[in-house]
Amino acid sequence: MKKALAILLAALILITMFAGCQKKSSNDATSSSSESKTETKKEETKKEETKKEEPKKEEPKKEDKKEDKKEETKAEDDWKYEIHGPLAPEPTELSFLTHSGHASTLAIPSRDLPIFQSIEEQTNLIVDWQVLENAVYSETINVRLMSQDLPNMVVLLDNTLANDLVMDGMFWAYDDLDFDYNAPNARISFDTDSAFLEDIYRSIYEDGKIYAFGNTVEPRYLFNNHLINMRWLEVLGVDEPSTNDELVEVLKMFRDQDVNGNGDPNDEIPMAKTGNVNTVVAHSFDFNVTFPWVIDENGNLKYCWITDNAFDMLTFRNLLYEENLIDRENRDMTANYELIAQDRLGLIDYFATFQRTINSYSPYYTEKFVEGMDPAEEEDLKQNFFIFRELLPMECVYTGKRQMYSRITTGVGEGMYIIKDGNDIPEICLRFSDWLWAGSEWNTLRNFGIEGWTFDYNEEGVPVRYDVPIGWDVAKDGEFSTTSIGMGQPPWTNRQFVDNWKATYPKYMNERATAMQEYYIDGPLPLVFNAEDSATLSELWGDVNTYRDEMHANFIEGRTELNEANWQAYVDELWNIGLEEITEIYNERYHEING
Repeated sequence: MKKALAILLAALILITMFAGCQKKSSNDATSSSSESKTETKKEETKKEETKKEEPKKEEPKKEDKKEDKKEETKAEDDWKYEIHGPLAPEPTELSFLTHSGHASTLAIPSRDLPIFQSIEEQTNLIVDWQVLENAVYSETINVRLMSQDLPNMVVLLDNTLANDLVMDGMFWAYDDLDFDYNAPNARISFDTDSAFLEDIYRSIYEDGKIYAFGNTVEPRYLFNNHLINMRWLEVLGVDEPSTNDELVEVLKMFRDQDVNGNGDPNDEIPMAKTGNVNTVVAHSFDFNVTFPWVIDENGNLKYCWITDNAFDMLTFRNLLYEENLIDRENRDMTANYELIAQDRLGLIDYFATFQRTINSYSPYYTEKFVEGMDPAEEEDLKQNFFIFRELLPMECVYTGKRQMYSRITTGVGEGMYIIKDGNDIPEICLRFSDWLWAGSEWNTLRNFGIEGWTFDYNEEGVPVRYDVPIGWDVAKDGEFSTTSIGMGQPPWTNRQFVDNWKATYPKYMNERATAMQEYYIDGPLPLVFNAEDSATLSELWGDVNTYRDEMHANFIEGRTELNEANWQAYVDELWNIGLEEITEIYNERYHEING
């Protein structure tokens, strides 16, 4: 027994001696380890002992850790971000603070939803979605940003707050994060079809840098327009109107000729009264309601609603009202859908993207679709059959040319910002912002979903969505809706893409939208203002807009006669209650940008 203990002690002493050799460099340590094993084996053979467990390896020395770190850094340096590829070389955690969505029917961001899981798969990010209730977002976000536990990225809805925080140095400027490399989708967009957006974003701050992308809409596709009951035109045997005078004559026939054929000559409503009427009608009077400013003869901005063009347009609106050509009731879209379902409505001014929805309420549309019909026939009907369709633009009353102003908007009220404090991945954040704003991958996800599950590409390479995802079990999964899996408009900066619209909407809508392209024209670019001017304008616009809208209603409905004296009194009052100061601020900003 004593002899065995002595042998064991001798072995331990030898092991300790060999382990001490590992204090050399990493290369020497490897060599010593090998020699130790050889000597240990010889000793074991010499003493004819049972092979013992090899001693546990010591933790690598600090020099070894540095070498490993160098190898990791070298590997990251070798990795290169490329458009359409992952946003990080390895799975990376990123925290994103946003709201719950502008409508209750939209999906709240969650890692449990398939679309948001696909976001992580495609980007190589592990996203911590931090969501605040949309209804109180503007009130709570400021408090949240004063906490110590800040996210990497945040969505802001209040441009005034964003301006203040940018000036306080809370956010990274995109330009300081190698913009062209880390935002390749935006760079392509700015260099092709959206150069005006880059100009706008760079005009916000004195340093000329971009701090966020804004909400954008497709400027020249499926905008607000006259959507007319084509069946009623066919019953009357008349062509689509091309001028305001022709439109009035068509509306009179809708009013007088029992065009729905139900025997009641008084139940037809020629034209719906919506909040979009001014936007549509204004094109033919040569001004743009989206940005209601024109350049006057002196090169200054002038507010459209005090011009002779506005006087003429309101005169036309008064004619529609006095002749009972436009609905005198204030109806929401649900009530207007009911009129369509009763075949009682002739024309509605609304978003052209809603043509398919509007048609689905018409009895003459729904009767075409019967249960068990041939799928090819059904698809042909969906693509080519309609009751309501958008008209080509009316001719301008001053030039005789068809025209429609494009809807160029800044969208800077909502933006995705990258926080500086505690953020060790700002470049990856910029890639994510770019991917969500202008990336084709996200655009496909939100509009069509996941390839092979919710959609597939047809022979022409166009994505075609399934009615329900492949393998969807209603009994187990519930009724399917696009938002139930995370599709649809997201609760962050949103951008529209015409290619996806072309793939989403039926042929008859795309054909007319394509024919509209030659008639679009551009007005002055919209302006953005610093925090101080934004606050001043917000206060001034309140009184101006309230009085303007009140007087417009009076002029249109005949409570105030629309003559030169009353018009001048209206213009003078607008000027006195704030429009003069507003005009000064707008012109100062306009000339600051344009010289």
